[in-house]
Amino acid sequence: MRYAIVTETYPPEVNGVALTVHGLETGLRTRGHQVDVVRPRQSADTAPTDALLVRGASLPRYPGLKFGLPATQRLVRHWRSTQPDAIYVATEGPLGWSAMRAARRLGIPVATGFHTRFDEYLPDYGAAWLQGTALR
Repeated sequence: MRYAIVTETYPPEVNGVALTVHGLETGLRTRGHQVDVVRPRQSADTAPTDALLVRGASLPRYPGLKFGLPATQRLVRHWRSTQPDAIYVATEGPLGWSAMRAARRLGIPVATGFHTRFDEYLPDYGAAWLQGTALR
């Protein structure tokens, strides 16, 4: 099968979501599945050729993490050509929301996971103004 994994964070970032997503990707590949990872481009990125890198923005006090910006149209075009059998959204930020819209538009099964209460971290990173949006 061919899977797409959508995530805001991925190694070399070191956090629970990045490590969990990398473990999922590795496990699927080990079992013979094709996996495309969709994530924000990081500085000095050395992504494999099957990764789709999108634009991202940093939080004021967490420059090492870039959350993905919405990319619905780009994802629709990409997934029309790659035709994943299913999509997993690991983080439901702006990139994750646009991935769910694109999957729905194309009729591709999509599942999400809840790994982090980002709304609780936002004040620590100078983005308390995003708490209401994060809770929706």
